[in-house]
Amino acid sequence: MTKTILACGIVGILGVLGLGCGGNACEAAGEGYIAHYESCGNTLPEVSGSATETSCSDAQGKAAQCATDCYTAQSCDYVNGKGTADEAKTYADCITACGS
Repeated sequence: MTKTILACGIVGILGVLGLGCGGNACEAAGEGYIAHYESCGNTLPEVSGSATETSCSDAQGKAAQCATDCYTAQSCDYVNGKGTADEAKTYADCITACGS
């Protein structure tokens, strides 16, 4: 759960602000995001303390899944900061389309 909240924070930083993490759809999106990040050789830092549950509306769940789909479509080079300008544009266009 803590990793999910951290992933949602990362997603928010990437421009998908306003997503609530907590409901099944949001948690599933967060887990997909984390899985891709970790599959690229990265690890999330351990976080101490307890997590607070928040709500996840259908719209937020769809937006979170869309953002995760955009992220997981990116290469590990992109995820690890070594992507191309074309990959950055593709990712930005995908994230923008999620808000449409």
